[in-house]
Amino acid sequence: MFTSSINFEALQGLVTGKDPVCGMDVDATKAAAVSSHLGQTYYFCAAACKQAFDAEPAKYLPKN
Repeated sequence: MFTSSINFEALQGLVTGKDPVCGMDVDATKAAAVSSHLGQTYYFCAAACKQAFDAEPAKYLPKN
Protein backbone atom coordinates (compact mmCIF):
# COMPACT_ATOMS: atom_id res chain seq x y z
CA MET A 1 0.00 0.00 0.00
CA PHE A 2 1.28 3.48 -0.88
CA THR A 3 0.90 6.23 1.67
CA SER A 4 1.86 9.83 1.29
CA SER A 5 1.87 12.91 3.41
CA ILE A 6 1.80 16.43 2.05
CA ASN A 7 3.56 19.25 3.81
CA PHE A 8 1.20 22.13 3.01
CA GLU A 9 3.49 24.68 4.67
CA ALA A 10 6.25 23.74 2.23
CA LEU A 11 3.87 24.14 -0.72
CA GLN A 12 2.58 27.59 0.25
CA GLY A 13 5.39 29.55 -1.36
CA LEU A 14 5.25 27.57 -4.61
CA VAL A 15 2.15 29.28 -6.02
CA THR A 16 3.13 32.68 -7.29
CA GLY A 17 1.81 35.20 -9.73
CA LYS A 18 3.07 38.46 -11.14
CA ASP A 19 1.19 41.61 -10.23
CA PRO A 20 0.21 42.93 -13.69
CA VAL A 21 0.27 46.56 -12.51
CA CYS A 22 3.69 46.86 -10.84
CA GLY A 23 5.33 43.60 -11.97
CA MET A 24 6.08 42.36 -8.45
CA ASP A 25 6.11 38.58 -7.82
CA VAL A 26 3.27 37.77 -5.43
CA ASP A 27 2.81 34.64 -3.31
CA ALA A 28 -0.77 33.69 -4.14
CA THR A 29 -1.41 32.49 -0.59
CA LYS A 30 -0.42 35.89 0.81
CA ALA A 31 -1.66 38.24 -1.93
CA ALA A 32 -3.10 41.52 -0.69
CA ALA A 33 -5.84 41.25 -3.33
CA VAL A 34 -7.06 38.95 -6.10
CA SER A 35 -9.05 39.68 -9.23
CA SER A 36 -10.40 37.66 -12.14
CA HIS A 37 -10.58 38.88 -15.72
CA LEU A 38 -11.71 36.82 -18.72
CA GLY A 39 -11.29 33.58 -16.77
CA GLN A 40 -7.75 34.38 -15.57
CA THR A 41 -6.83 35.00 -11.93
CA TYR A 42 -4.47 37.85 -11.08
CA TYR A 43 -2.69 38.42 -7.77
CA PHE A 44 -1.76 41.84 -6.40
CA CYS A 45 0.80 43.09 -3.90
CA ALA A 46 -1.53 45.87 -2.71
CA ALA A 47 -5.17 46.92 -2.91
CA ALA A 48 -4.15 49.99 -4.95
CA CYS A 49 -2.74 47.77 -7.71
CA LYS A 50 -5.99 45.77 -7.82
CA GLN A 51 -8.03 48.98 -8.04
CA ALA A 52 -5.92 50.25 -10.93
CA PHE A 53 -6.24 46.90 -12.74
CA ASP A 54 -9.98 46.61 -12.18
CA ALA A 55 -10.50 50.12 -13.58
CA GLU A 56 -8.54 49.44 -16.81
CA PRO A 57 -7.50 45.78 -17.20
CA ALA A 58 -6.52 46.16 -20.87
CA LYS A 59 -3.95 48.79 -19.90
CA TYR A 60 -2.01 46.20 -17.85
CA LEU A 61 -2.37 43.05 -19.94
CA PRO A 62 -0.09 42.06 -22.83
CA LYS A 63 -1.31 43.10 -26.24
CA ASN A 64 -2.10 40.16 -28.53
